[in-house]
Amino acid sequence: FSIEANKIAFELGDVRLVNTIMLGFTLSISKIYDIQFLLKGVEKFFQEKNKSRLVEINKKSTMIGYEHQYNSRVY
Repeated sequence: FSIEANKIAFELGDVRLVNTIMLGFTLSISKIYDIQFLLKGVEKFFQEKNKSRLVEINKKSTMIGYEHQYNSRVY
């Protein structure tokens, strides 16, 4: 499995998004819990930090990481 998280984060406009990209990607591989739990956690984290403006972009980057694993499989 591989993902160019830095490249994706740069394309999204903020290299700090690499963290949520990797969270989503790791969850897609491990399947330890449903993606909705992670998205709720991301939302809660940024709202508690009074950074609600960052919720949507971080949820988006989480989903990009999560979906990447499914979109890049080689059969």
